[in-house]
Amino acid sequence: MTPWVGSEEGEYNYDCLFKFADFNGDGFDDLAVRCVAIGEQGKVLEDTTTVYTVQHGQPQATVVKEPQQLATVGEKLCANVKKSKLCPAR
Repeated sequence: MTPWVGSEEGEYNYDCLFKFADFNGDGFDDLAVRCVAIGEQGKVLEDTTTVYTVQHGQPQATVVKEPQQLATVGEKLCANVKKSKLCPAR
């Protein structure tokens, strides 16, 4: 978590969560990162989830936008996480 940071939208708080796991089903670990920027009034300014992988020997970064895939990646990211604002309470 990054403390309040200034920008054109005012100050915001930046939280990120990451995990190494097989997110694309190829049998190899990938890196998934979710970052959320929350403004002073609690408004979400940015919420991005990106999966980093290697395919055909080339690194790739894919921004996840499809709702079902976001849910699946989010579930894996939050598995075994004890406390994070980015994971729903259990």
